[in-house]
Amino acid sequence: MADVDHSPFYSFEWSQDRNERVMRLVGVIDIAAAEHLFKGLIDLGSRRLVIDLTDAETVDLTALEAVAEIEDRLGPGRVTVLHPERC
Repeated sequence: MADVDHSPFYSFEWSQDRNERVMRLVGVIDIAAAEHLFKGLIDLGSRRLVIDLTDAETVDLTALEAVAEIEDRLGPGRVTVLHPERC
């Protein structure tokens, strides 16, 4: 299953299998995109969450804070963040 959403500044796509949910964000990742990160927690169950930022142009502080809060909520070992090599 995959879901795609677009704004003028970023696009958001997620897919999942029985073990993990992958959330891919492209473009300018800001507070609006951070809201989509929290949507990824709905019905997560025991799956791991992969947040893919490899194609992000920029990631602002609110989005980084959202990632940190998600990690706190889910606990150790359940979140993986993929980031661009330039970070």
